[in-house]
Amino acid sequence: MLYREHVEKIVTRRNTVTGILYRDDPVIFGYELINEAQCVTGRWEERRAWFNEMSTYLRSLDPDHLIAPGDWGYRSAAERREWLKDHSLPNIDYCDVHNYPINRRGPFHRFAESSGRVYRESSGRGLFNQKTTGVWRIWHER
Repeated sequence: MLYREHVEKIVTRRNTVTGILYRDDPVIFGYELINEAQCVTGRWEERRAWFNEMSTYLRSLDPDHLIAPGDWGYRSAAERREWLKDHSLPNIDYCDVHNYPINRRGPFHRFAESSGRVYRESSGRGLFNQKTTGVWRIWHER
């Protein structure tokens, strides 16, 4: 219940400079449900159920902004498999990963380049391997 209240407070917050509610603000790109959501091996379905419930709730409050789950990683074959399932949920709109690569040409970067998916670099800066305008266009054509 506390998480839902927090989400509602953010989505309905009024920008003190522009007077626009965050849910109506075109400057807001999207939401990440949780930062670096890790999970005990074998309990992925529970985490995915939470992602599904909270993304559905967030979508009910704000139908116009993008949502990502905020998964921790892409380090093992099992995590990659679950990451793909998490990002296939109906109210999850873009892929992000919190990857701390030693080799900048590692498996995650090859996947991101080949798939055309949006991703966030470990530096915390938004970084996309396709044009943001293309992502936004795809979203608005839904």
